[in-house]
Parts: sequence; C-alpha cells; structure tokens
Amino acid sequence: MAYFVFMKVKRIHTLLVAILCILGTITSLSAQDSLLLYTRATCSNCQAVKRTLINNQINFIEKDLADKHNALKMLQKLKTVHYNKDINLPVIFLNNRLYHPAYQTPTGLTTLDIAGVMDTLLHRNQRGELHLTSLQLVQQPARAVQSPPSESDCSVQVNTPTVLVIAEFKVEADAKNSMQKLIKEGYCYAGIVHSNGIFRVYSKLFLKTEIAEQELKNTRKYTPDCYLLEVRNEE
Repeated sequence: MAYFVFMKVKRIHTLLVAILCILGTITSLSAQDSLLLYTRATCSNCQAVKRTLINNQINFIEKDLADKHNALKMLQKLKTVHYNKDINLPVIFLNNRLYHPAYQTPTGLTTLDIAGVMDTLLHRNQRGELHLTSLQLVQQPARAVQSPPSESDCSVQVNTPTVLVIAEFKVEADAKNSMQKLIKEGYCYAGIVHSNGIFRVYSKLFLKTEIAEQELKNTRKYTPDCYLLEVRNEE
C-alpha cells in the first residue's frame, strides 16, 4: 500500500515539474526582446551601429529604407510615439520603445545621441538584461562606406509627410474604431491625426505629393469627402 502511495506522489511530482518547465519556457519566450533598426546603406552611423552590435553578438532586425514599405512603416511607428521632427538614422526601437533619434520615456521624448544609445544597449547587454532571440541575428556583415560621408548622409527630412484623410470625428473612440476598420480592410498604415479638437482618420501616408494627389483622385471615386492633409512638425 505504501508503495502505491509513493508511486502516486511521484507521478504528481513529475507532473508538477513538467508544468513548471512549460511555464518556465513560456516565461522565457515572453521575455525575449526585439531590437529593430531602420537603416540606409549610405548612412555611416548605420554601418557603425551594425558593426558594434555584431561585434558584441547583439542580435537585431534590420529594415532597409530603400524599401518604401519599410520607410512608411517607420514613419507610422514614429508618429505613434509622437516623434515628428527631422530624423537622424538609424531609427532604433527596442520592444516598440523608441531609443533613437529620441528616447521614449513615460513623460515624453528625450533627445539622446547615438553614442548614448549604444552605451545604454551595451551596458544592458553586459548586465544580462537583453534577451534577444537568436533568429533575429543579421547574418550578412555590415557593408563598409566606400566614400567619406556627407553631413546629411544619416539624415532624413520628413517635414511635411502627407496623409489621405478619409473621415473626421469629435470623439477619439469613434476615430479609433474607424481606423481599426481601415486596418482590417488592408490599409496597414492607417492612423489618426489630432488637431483643434478634431480626430482625422487617414488611410495612407505619403512621402511624395504627386503620388498622394493621384491616390486622392482614385479614392474620391468612392469617398467624395476625402482630402489630403500635410502633417507638419509640432514643437
């Protein structure tokens, strides 16, 4: 009888250990960090940052701004954290928190140069605070800059990106519902611009005016009240 009781307790113990292992694995996965870099091939800072990360075996995801979809996604993410000044590359996000060209804090954005950002990342890595999945490591070596960099090789000016406004709302919740519907319909860059008490929902964001104007003509065929709006910097 004692033997059977012992075996039953042992099975329960084994089951508990298995459950704890599974929970530990889930916790480990949820703790993994995502370091995202938006870069340009001609940007000397981008190349230097990538070399430093690779040399220190810090994994990261790289998005090349030569791809217009990456560029638009970057602008959308910056807009989400209320950064709309000129951009110094690389743009760096850690777990969707902006690290460069400004550091995102609970009270707002703080200017932080790239040297300060790299020091922060290296120190966090040395203390074991970064848990970056190995699948995110960029395999190709960072390309060397062949010619001396110009003063603006790491600068992106986006003073007046243009959005295609589809609807206006006085209540933020209504605007968010409209935006979510657009996203579900495939407008992945849909967002909201708020000014003068009005929440304007847009379907797309453009870097070139001529493309925005052409899109406006096409959209007015089924949404007559839509219009273009330049999103200007706010100090």
